Amino acid sequence: MSDKIWTKIEEILHGKKTDKTVHVRGWIYRTRSGGNIVFAVMRDATAIIQATIKKGNLSDSEFEDAKKALVESSVELDGVVKKDKRAPGGYELKVTKFHVINFAEPFPIVKDQSPEFLLDQRHLWIRSQKLS
Repeated sequence: MSDKIWTKIEEILHGKKTDKTVHVRGWIYRTRSGGNIVFAVMRDATAIIQATIKKGNLSDSEFEDAKKALVESSVELDGVVKKDKRAPGGYELKVTKFHVINFAEPFPIVKDQSPEFLLDQRHLWIRSQKLS
């Protein structure tokens, strides 16, 4: 068992952890990358937060894992909480450690799917931003 104390994203968004190092775990909700930076919006049971992963702030293998992690990959992150008006919720996590628990398969739901397909994939569709 790990002796880390896990922080809920909701606590971060209430401003209780600004400029502190936290340990967060959850699932990747959205991701985008460009060059030496990856933006991963992650969620836990309480809320969502944007995590900024920069090459050089963590090991090369962790950065490559961050680039490969898809929507619904389960991850554990360590980082420093910073206030940022551009980020969802107004706070961002500057990641110093990125650990993938499980890489997800490519997400099957993309734009303009038929209603029949969406009903067949209902267990995934209910996690979409539109439905939540």
